[in-house]
Amino acid sequence: MRVLVFPSWYPPDGGSFFVEQIQALQKIGIKDISVLYAEPVGLRKIFSNGFKSTIRKFRIERNEEFGIITIRKKYYQLPKFQLVNLYLQTKAFLCLFDQFQKDNRMPDVIHVHSAVWAGWAAYKIKQRYEIPYVITEHRGRFTLNHPSCRKKVKGWFSFFLTRIYGNANRVILVARHLINGLQKYIAPDDGRIAIIPNGVFTDRFSMKEEKKKEAFTFVSVGGLNFLKGYDVLLKAFEILLNKSTADIRLEIVGGGSEERTLKELSLSLGLQDHVFFWGSQSREEVASILRNSDAFVLATRLEAQPVCFIEAMSCGLPIVATEAVPEEICPEFVGFRVPVDSVNSIASAMEDVLLNYRTFDNYKIREFAISSFDFLKVAGKIMQVYEQTFENPLCGT
Repeated sequence: MRVLVFPSWYPPDGGSFFVEQIQALQKIGIKDISVLYAEPVGLRKIFSNGFKSTIRKFRIERNEEFGIITIRKKYYQLPKFQLVNLYLQTKAFLCLFDQFQKDNRMPDVIHVHSAVWAGWAAYKIKQRYEIPYVITEHRGRFTLNHPSCRKKVKGWFSFFLTRIYGNANRVILVARHLINGLQKYIAPDDGRIAIIPNGVFTDRFSMKEEKKKEAFTFVSVGGLNFLKGYDVLLKAFEILLNKSTADIRLEIVGGGSEERTLKELSLSLGLQDHVFFWGSQSREEVASILRNSDAFVLATRLEAQPVCFIEAMSCGLPIVATEAVPEEICPEFVGFRVPVDSVNSIASAMEDVLLNYRTFDNYKIREFAISSFDFLKVAGKIMQVYEQTFENPLCGT
């Protein structure tokens, strides 16, 4: 089977878990799998690198990246012109596909990661060549579990999403609650839908060795932006710090637009001796930091199905999360789910973990991660979807 992957974003623009999913598919036997990526380039980068230098890089590039044949073409991304960017992105994808089919036989299936907007290119290609496509939807905006979601799903999206989802042969949702915002385009009971979570290579994570240390360490991993709720987490940690007599520490892993603001907030709350910002780290470093922590906290306002959550469980960590995290991935023995934006609830749940840490079964938490989210198991389910699509290409329209 030949599979062609169309990611809506991809390294270096995020999406490292797409790479790992493809690697998992390779491991279970799908060897003929390649990536086409229309890579956005902002005007700032064009002017900073020099126009001629940037233009030279707009030609199609074919390389082996992470052990995966990857074919890229850059396109201009204009600020605030989303429809224009959709057109330019689609044009780049179609150009890449034209080049691909000159050098290779047609793919059996196209796998789109997020309909916005690689899905439009797959739809166009299907209209022309009748190649079936599968969509995996990752975007938390479709959960509709926070007011910001509706701002991220514009009215004009409907024209495109109705056609993208209506013509998809299969639709994979990484969590059930994504159907909240997608039922305008695909019915919740549509036979094309499969729920398959994100995965991790759980063997890259391990539980910490028992050893004495001075502080009980909470850790949080994610992009430092408003939707991840780090402002709420810092305020909750201040409450816990003032209330508890224990020596506690909070480590935050990730970079982003609010890094400076959050560091200033930490300082204003008097947390500078108890909160440590790691910045962006490699997957290997993240695994090490998690392994040496005691509990994981995710104060997110908006989430589809967080990979960092699975990584933390793979290290056996008890978890405090908001209700933005799907209930099915956070059973009671894993930890606590609390209301979004509730500083007091997060502080209270963190205190419960601190006081009752020994009641959590770290081995059970890790086994849950392995049995439910290990990438080889997840890849097996995705492979079944490919096979079903190839043998019986259902389509909604």
